[in-house]
Amino acid sequence: MKKLSTKTLKKLESVGNRLARSTRETRPTLAQYFVEDETAYFTNSYMGMSFQGVLDESLPLKGAAFSGMFPLDSVKRLIKISAEIENTVLLDVKETLKSIRADKKAYKVVDNRAHFEIRDGKAVICKGATFDSWIFDYRWLYEALLVADELKIKEFTVSIPENKIRPAWFMDDTSEYAFKMIIAPCRVPEKYLGLDKQRLQEFEKQEQKAA
Repeated sequence: MKKLSTKTLKKLESVGNRLARSTRETRPTLAQYFVEDETAYFTNSYMGMSFQGVLDESLPLKGAAFSGMFPLDSVKRLIKISAEIENTVLLDVKETLKSIRADKKAYKVVDNRAHFEIRDGKAVICKGATFDSWIFDYRWLYEALLVADELKIKEFTVSIPENKIRPAWFMDDTSEYAFKMIIAPCRVPEKYLGLDKQRLQEFEKQEQKAA
């Protein structure tokens, strides 16, 4: 196992703390990277990820409580499914992070909703929800990609489900870390789907006026 640098440790802690905000009060046992056999597991109920060869023991985060049990079996079972899926595309880590950073204000306009478009065999993140897309909260992907980028992972193989209520899987097939991730979709009422495009258009007009 490689020696963990101070920079990487701080990155893991800051990402974990942000992801755990949504469940810290209700499920404080999730506020940790749980380690078994040199593989670290994390979940906040909306997303889960695992990677190996980075941590040799569990890493507690702010507000962590260990009176209950980390749902290791459930996280393992969900992430394991990713090894059996087909119909995949690629996701470029740095390009996706760059795209999100450039549009963070716009994502707030549409309540953090995002979807993917497939362009030249690659998954490209787009703001807002559309009627025919798989919809998710961009923050879960963004934070996990910060960890992947810290580990020098360049791309993921992604399976975006046709069934809009099923999760998407992200797999690192090329590095030594065997990074895997699962993200649950957002369930958005239909009345809001058409509003996202309108809100973004209004936001862009305001930005142009302010420029």
